[in-house]
Amino acid sequence: MYLRVALVAWICVLGAPCFAQEPPPKPAAPQPSSSIVVEASLGASFLQFGLQERDSNRVDLGFLVGYRRNRLIVGGGLDFASRGHRGVELVLSPVVQYAFVRSKDESIELLISGRVGLGFDLSNVRSVENSTGGTSFNVGYKVGPVLRVWSSPELAWSVMSGICGDHPHVVGSAGTISTHIGTYTSFGVLGTF
Repeated sequence: MYLRVALVAWICVLGAPCFAQEPPPKPAAPQPSSSIVVEASLGASFLQFGLQERDSNRVDLGFLVGYRRNRLIVGGGLDFASRGHRGVELVLSPVVQYAFVRSKDESIELLISGRVGLGFDLSNVRSVENSTGGTSFNVGYKVGPVLRVWSSPELAWSVMSGICGDHPHVVGSAGTISTHIGTYTSFGVLGTF
């Protein structure tokens, strides 16, 4: 009888670690309710409709500085766009992003992003005066969803894709310039302060 009790006690002592539960993982630190944000992104536009084939691809290097309040980010964007043989364009734009879906631990967000910008050609100052005698500038936009993954409360990685458009304008001329609509994708990193 004592042998059975000793054997059961011995099994319980040795088996206790097998039945012990691990403590639940600590939840991720919550995102700050308000902060200054800075983002850098690298993107490309493709499948452009309305331009000649040699103008159809474009590479963008973009920056965003803004303010984040809960799910909303409002700020200003600065993009440098390489447009093939047309050179490099500087685009200034206000940016609005809103996280309409967020995971329970706030580490993954699905946002909608929109920006409308005003662009100027930087590659050749003389190209501002086009062949029709007017001054040219470009109005462009980007709208689409953003998937953002927070690796820490201060650092997030983003993937954006959506629809973009460029609509050149000429001041002081009745000339027409073709506009185009297409798709874009970009990858970015965002930091909060």
